[in-house]
Amino acid sequence: MGHFIPVDPFKWAEMVIAQSDLVRYKEICDELDAECTRLKDENARLRSFCTRTIIPNIDLEKENARLKSEVERLKEGNECLDQMHEKEMARSAFLCEQVERLTLENSQYEEHHKYGQNVITSLREEVERLTKAGDAMVDMVDWEVPYERRKKLEADWNAAKEGKPSV
Repeated sequence: MGHFIPVDPFKWAEMVIAQSDLVRYKEICDELDAECTRLKDENARLRSFCTRTIIPNIDLEKENARLKSEVERLKEGNECLDQMHEKEMARSAFLCEQVERLTLENSQYEEHHKYGQNVITSLREEVERLTKAGDAMVDMVDWEVPYERRKKLEADWNAAKEGKPSV
């Protein structure tokens, strides 16, 4: 004979429902076991991570302190550089003023030079004109002027054209 458990007929429905819930509860337990295993693995991974990172963080704190002191040192150096920068900016402004002044002077000298060149050109033209007029005058000396006097006049004129004193 089979295994028979006596059940009250009024509780039969509850027993069937409980029996069907048993399969569902078994699935839930399996899911919870899997979640528990996953959480244990995650816990082990996090413990390993903490062991690897917290201890090196001590070194990071030392490095952070070193970097902070380096920042302070650089700030102090920066103040010195700021002072040097201000001096150089003042010097640069002075040099810019000098360049501006010298540029103005140079343009004035260039204007004077152009004026001088124009004067030289006009004087050369006048010398050329006067030289031609003097040559024409020497040629016009009349034959009535004594020969010696005419030769002396030509010699003096030629010497004058060469820039020599008259004899």
